[in-house]
Amino acid sequence: MNVTQWHFSAANDGVTIRTLTPQEVASWKVITQYQQVQENWVKTQEAKGVKDAAQTLKQVTAIMKESMKK
Repeated sequence: MNVTQWHFSAANDGVTIRTLTPQEVASWKVITQYQQVQENWVKTQEAKGVKDAAQTLKQVTAIMKESMKK
């Protein structure tokens, strides 16, 4: 199920969905510091001996970006 299908399904179930404005997204990025959290996760994984943690994160990010376009 892609994002559009999920929205339609959720709306039919009575869920209210609000899409963030570009300004809200920018604010969220700053407030959550998610990129720093991700960088710290990669460093922690690599310190534990996990190989390719950075590449895995890049792939997950690409998948998420692609799925949000649909």
